[in-house]
Amino acid sequence: MLGLEPHVFTGGDRAPIVFVDNVDAYEMVRTALQRFIRKGGTAVFLEQEPRAVWHFENGDVSVKGMRGKEFVSRKTGHSLVASFQPFDFSNWYDRGKDYIEYVAASYLEGSKLIPILLTAEAARPGDPDPKRKTMPVVGELRLGKGSLIVTQLEATDRVEYEPVAAAYYQSMVDRAVR
Repeated sequence: MLGLEPHVFTGGDRAPIVFVDNVDAYEMVRTALQRFIRKGGTAVFLEQEPRAVWHFENGDVSVKGMRGKEFVSRKTGHSLVASFQPFDFSNWYDRGKDYIEYVAASYLEGSKLIPILLTAEAARPGDPDPKRKTMPVVGELRLGKGSLIVTQLEATDRVEYEPVAAAYYQSMVDRAVR
């Protein structure tokens, strides 16, 4: 996954960015990781199954499954995706399935999330609030001088053969080392 060698975060790490791929592992190092972020570090929380919940100092972020909303938009104005083209996040090749597939199967709920990538749901007949609803697929929370990025974009296993997936993660690394 991402071509990175996994190791346990100890809090003494000097890297400007940390990738977290498991809610339970995060809980074990939560205090040290949030201190790292407050001091200016970036932590990227990778895709999880629906019903997972990340418990952050500045609010919880829940993962929700989606049906019929698998398309993703970069039209958020967020600097991490500003250089991408309109259809870069629509459909990607999935090597395991050997066909083109959606790039997200879940979205995020969290009151303080700054959207990076969005999906949307049209109003349904009889809806008491008939407005189009947008939900983040990738979002950011600011904490002190640092940033938590939570992503449900199905990109980690595609970085070797999907240039947009590689560029997506590279944009996070580039911003973290600035």
